[in-house]
Amino acid sequence: MALDEPSDTDEKVECDGITVIADKEVVSQYGGFNIDFRSQPWGGGGFVILPANRGATACGDCSC
Repeated sequence: MALDEPSDTDEKVECDGITVIADKEVVSQYGGFNIDFRSQPWGGGGFVILPANRGATACGDCSC
């Protein structure tokens, strides 16, 4: 993730007061994204961004 100003090649989506800006080509390639916050059993956590059209065996569900 990075902070940036939107450009003509970006798609802007607002949900529940949060605005997300992503490159249109990347969004179309992955069929959109799901953003989730995951906490860790030992404390802390962070946001996880996963492609919406990923398969059940796709990498990204674990920390390997």
